[in-house]
Amino acid sequence: MLLLRGGAWVELDDLVAGLWGDQPPARAIGTLRTYISRLRRLLSADRSGDLIVTTDGGYRMSVGDTELDLDWFHGLVGKATRAAAESRYADAASGLEKGLGLFGGTALAGLPGPYAAGQRDRLERMRLAAEEEKLVADLELGRYAHVLAELGPLIAAEPLRERLRELQMLALWRIGRPADALAAYQQTRITLAAELGIDPGAGLQQLQQRLLDGHQPTPQGPRGTSHLSVVPAQVPAPPADFTGRAEVLDWATSALLNTDAAPVVGIFGMPGAGKSALAARVAWQVSARFPGGVLYADLDAAGSGSTKTRDVLTAWVRALGYAATDIPTDVTELVGFWRAALTGRRILVVLDGATNCTEAFPLLPNAPGCAALITSNRHLSSLPGSGWHRLGPFTGEESTAYLSRRIGAARITAEPDVVKRLTAARGNLPLSLQTLASRLAARPAWRMADAEQWLEPDDDVAGLYRRLDAIREDLDAGQSRVFAHAATVEHGVTTAAGLAPVLGYTPRDVAAALDELADRSLVTADEPGKYRIDRLIQRYAQLRPMVAPLHLSPAS
Repeated sequence: MLLLRGGAWVELDDLVAGLWGDQPPARAIGTLRTYISRLRRLLSADRSGDLIVTTDGGYRMSVGDTELDLDWFHGLVGKATRAAAESRYADAASGLEKGLGLFGGTALAGLPGPYAAGQRDRLERMRLAAEEEKLVADLELGRYAHVLAELGPLIAAEPLRERLRELQMLALWRIGRPADALAAYQQTRITLAAELGIDPGAGLQQLQQRLLDGHQPTPQGPRGTSHLSVVPAQVPAPPADFTGRAEVLDWATSALLNTDAAPVVGIFGMPGAGKSALAARVAWQVSARFPGGVLYADLDAAGSGSTKTRDVLTAWVRALGYAATDIPTDVTELVGFWRAALTGRRILVVLDGATNCTEAFPLLPNAPGCAALITSNRHLSSLPGSGWHRLGPFTGEESTAYLSRRIGAARITAEPDVVKRLTAARGNLPLSLQTLASRLAARPAWRMADAEQWLEPDDDVAGLYRRLDAIREDLDAGQSRVFAHAATVEHGVTTAAGLAPVLGYTPRDVAAALDELADRSLVTADEPGKYRIDRLIQRYAQLRPMVAPLHLSPAS
């Protein structure tokens, strides 16, 4: 785990979850520290200096940029991508062959645990993508018989991977076997219909039509640029302790696989509800249906305005195999280039942390067979063709299951009533429960009653409060005052008509402010005209009062 993080810090909780999943031993932290100590002794025998660096919350592996075979692989693939972009296909094929030679079999073979399984899958996808791009280079070099021989076992292992079938059809056509190429298309169509209930993607369909028309098909990108059709897999792995959310998982999966259009699926909700983790889980669950790859952008961490759009799209187009010299710098041209690059591909785009429609719209794919998955604190309902699901806190059962995964079922089942009070005090919010679980994991001797006595709930929701600060700063003065007054209502349920006399403003204007607060996930509109504020958000508003003046229209 330390090596695969490339020198980044890995928290103790992540190491425990990666090693033991949802059933860690009672003294997981102590056992982990023993493992690290033994590993440190083994590594120090052949190297001066300490390879494993320690901090209070975790560890990292101190390695150079050229010491890992995975880094060598990335470097060789990067050079091959640039070589192919410059039509140096012999250099591209040679570099990819060297990179693939670094795989001495299945990566992480024999290693147990959920983390190893997820990373094994990720590395296998990278290897297969490199295999495909080496075959692209071999096709350009006229090595048709070699390509067909290599494709046989690959297709047998991955019969639903459309890019392999596309390369097979190209090789058959170029070697003078067009009838066999069309037969390969029909076999692919039958397999996809039987296994997935879908038709071949636009790329295969267009290739079939060009074969029927008697054209010589060649892989071309926007403006005729040659490129490696790289298959990116950028979305982070879902956390090993992912829990529950069955209903929204089923909804999002079904919506993304609507092949009649380019669906836009949105998940919104209050900060800390677990939107990013859910998006990662959904993306990994459907990734096999998007053979063109999965592109990901953390919009919270990106810049702003047109700079953000340019940076994200440039990174994505580079990830698809285009050289920097081919990519426009003008944002308008770049959006067009990006959408042209999607032609013939079936790609999933994940936008994590979108703040408004303006920033999200140019990043959306528009090619049939592609799809977008968006997370946001806001309900961005005006995005064309989008469907949205509000993600709330865990249910009580999900909270209990999550803590069981994190700290072991024995501690949870021993004091179920105390666990209910602990999770309820933190609003059943995944972010807060994550903090609570980390504190409990660091105190394996504590009973749940000890935690209830000594661990303050407000300490576990500090992360939520910081995120709510950012949302509140974006409210106008009238919305801020309506929010502040809504937080004071007993039981957290109010109406525009009930708040209007207190504020001295019209019910219509108060309703408009409440609707905006609902779109920002600060209140919930459970039914027409009635609004509910979560207990944690109510507590936040009371702890951090607002004094902005009212800017609503006076009541007549």
